[in-house]
Amino acid sequence: MPMFKTLQSNPGIITLFHTLGKPSTPLLKTLLSAANPHSSPDFKKEEEGSRRSLWSYISKGKNEPPQLEKFQVEEIRDALPTYDQLNLLKSFAQSDSEQLKIFTKVFPHFVNPDSKIVIPEELESVELGVDKFTELNNQGDFNPPLVVDWEKGHIANDSKTLQHLLKPYQ
Repeated sequence: MPMFKTLQSNPGIITLFHTLGKPSTPLLKTLLSAANPHSSPDFKKEEEGSRRSLWSYISKGKNEPPQLEKFQVEEIRDALPTYDQLNLLKSFAQSDSEQLKIFTKVFPHFVNPDSKIVIPEELESVELGVDKFTELNNQGDFNPPLVVDWEKGHIANDSKTLQHLLKPYQ
């Protein structure tokens, strides 16, 4: 799972962690349309459409350059962030009280009553397959969806917080 862009000219990456059993399609649609507002509204064809945009530009002889994506969307289903990603999310949450509230909603058992975030060290060595994910999800350790802007250091878990996360891209 890439967390950072590799070249400065590449768009950043925003990751959506979610489960198929919970309604996250509106968040995904919002992310995809914000990433490339000039593309097709059909979010299932979004990736294919963005690949064709350069070819369309070349083949039609347009004088305008094609619109580039503002960021790339990485969709991760039925999986937790890695241990390293959790520690990075912890640093995001510790930097801002609103981010801490979101982190607490998504990972309620990782935050002490005094608002101190503790990532269980056992997750460092655990292979987080579907079985382990299901176990942690059923225990309430992870309440998806979770949207992460790795470059800007922001997280979101609903439409309101997603709009705040996307504000710099508008």
